[in-house]
Amino acid sequence: MELRDIKFYKDPLDIRMLKARLEADEKFKQIWRRRRKEIINHEIEQTIHRRLTGIIENFVTILIRGFQGSFKSSLGLEFGKRTDPEFTAEQVAFLYQEFKELLNQSKAGQSFQLDEEVFIHGVGSQRIVEEIQSIIETLRKRKNSMIIVSPQDKYFPEEIFTFVLETIDFCMLGTCKENKELHEVRDCEQGIEETEHEVKKAYVRLVVKKSNIYMGFYIQEINWNDDLWKEYSKKKDVWLEIAKTQEFQKLDYEEEAKKILARPETNEYKSKKDLRLLLEKLKPNLTIGEKELLINEIAIQRKRKEIET
Repeated sequence: MELRDIKFYKDPLDIRMLKARLEADEKFKQIWRRRRKEIINHEIEQTIHRRLTGIIENFVTILIRGFQGSFKSSLGLEFGKRTDPEFTAEQVAFLYQEFKELLNQSKAGQSFQLDEEVFIHGVGSQRIVEEIQSIIETLRKRKNSMIIVSPQDKYFPEEIFTFVLETIDFCMLGTCKENKELHEVRDCEQGIEETEHEVKKAYVRLVVKKSNIYMGFYIQEINWNDDLWKEYSKKKDVWLEIAKTQEFQKLDYEEEAKKILARPETNEYKSKKDLRLLLEKLKPNLTIGEKELLINEIAIQRKRKEIET
């Protein structure tokens, strides 16, 4: 089966989201119309290859974003291998503090990945954005590459990245009990729910942005059965168990708000903007969403106090 014969798929929800995106973003719509039938844009392949292999500069910053289950973390591993021949799962971080320590202890030419679990499981921080922007020049001097996998684009400004890659759709090729030849899993006559497939290959199609300009589409093969992927999976499983134990997302917002209001310096922070600054100091590991919920609870507690007095 040739790469150009492969069918790419999106789930129904993702199709609706894509249609909304096409209606809202005229530039994206233009590039989608112009290149939607192309499997790969060779100019983009060459540009990415030159940056990743150090032909232009042995330094690259990559943001990978897209819908859930679209192999974003696996993509990060693929790019990690291409930027750093000795890349291992130990260079993937699930906590920002861990990511920062890896960067501080880095050797020249190493690559590091900040995984999306940081944002999904409630241990990210708006402070990450500011600090990452400040360390990019240090990364350049050390020739360290940085890969950030994020479920949304709102966390980081695109201009700080060499490339912004957004997953559009993907395909999976495998074999099953009834068909030992390599075939598209979701086209199997047995149906994906009725039989188990051993997936041999997967490809993800991405749209590529550089300097806020859509460059075109790019195809990346995913190898999730190699040693790197297995090491990453083990590390992720351990981290998820720790995350469940520490219950990162299960905050008692009312109790936390009372504790913050009990601090004398809190009186100086009146507006939501002020409170965001305060929480960055007091609660740097909260996600943006958690901070907003906590700010709302602080406002409720203050209103109650005003009524009582």
